[in-house]
Amino acid sequence: MAQGIIIDTPGGVENMKYGNIPDHKLEYGELRIKNTAIGVNYIDVYYRKGLYKCAFPNVLGIEAVGVVEEAAIDVAADFKPGDRVAYGTNTTLLGAYSTHRNMPFEYVTKIPDYISDEVAATLMVKGMTAHMLCQRAIRMHQGWRVLVHAAAGGVGTYLCQWLKYLGAIVIGTVGSDDKIKWAEENGCTYVINYNKEDFVQKVRDYTEGAGVSVCYDSVGKDTFQKSMNCIMPFGVMISYGQSSGFVPPIEILELARTGVFLTRPTLNLYKKDYNEFIMSSVEIFEGVKNNFLRPHITHKIPLKDAAEAHKLLESRETKGSIILIP
Repeated sequence: MAQGIIIDTPGGVENMKYGNIPDHKLEYGELRIKNTAIGVNYIDVYYRKGLYKCAFPNVLGIEAVGVVEEAAIDVAADFKPGDRVAYGTNTTLLGAYSTHRNMPFEYVTKIPDYISDEVAATLMVKGMTAHMLCQRAIRMHQGWRVLVHAAAGGVGTYLCQWLKYLGAIVIGTVGSDDKIKWAEENGCTYVINYNKEDFVQKVRDYTEGAGVSVCYDSVGKDTFQKSMNCIMPFGVMISYGQSSGFVPPIEILELARTGVFLTRPTLNLYKKDYNEFIMSSVEIFEGVKNNFLRPHITHKIPLKDAAEAHKLLESRETKGSIILIP
């Protein structure tokens, strides 16, 4: 029988319990996967708190890496026992905080030999999100000046690395001075501690008053309006998270003030097509191979202690990626 982190009702980390999970019959199109490394993402906190809706009781987590133990008969030609695989782009399929789980094949990709299980467990959500943000939601151009909030976080680190590789001039924000060097080493030309400085004014200073072409905002409520004030006329606002709370409704005429384009991309939409998912996975793996994507795993925590990972994540004191080890 599998074990994992079960949550019966939404709430705090005290609701996360490690226990047995009933096995389910393998359905057509599914793989039975033994997880070896599990990604921890802020969306897991949203589900735990009930900000994102799901059925209860439930097993948390959307991203993991593992080994195929069994493949349904209709996908057995493509996946064999022993294949190393990763998943995480369907953010509604919970269950990754577990030792074993069944997973539809269309959300699973094989991992090349040069990518370790632990590294792959940081790529299917955080790496894939970075790919979506700078390769799909908008096509980045060399020399564009961009603003990235939470630049030292899991997604932020990969995003800044990728943006620098594409030739962007990256202005990053962080919440403490100890994250400044990290952000600089991972792609930022300028770094702002938003707890000490007015990031709107600093962006104006760094861009000679012009503003940025693109703003990537994963913080939400606390930064959204100020972020809008950092963008040049006809620039792009990409809101992709809400770690501080949901963005309040906005007046559509607000966009008329500077002609800013506003988008709210999600992995579920951008990686829904199987061919796109596989192609994106290859691009991300190649990014690691070619060293312009440099994974940083700062915490490895036993699966049974997943509550500690959530505490770290919510403290906003972490850098890079956190993984769980079953």
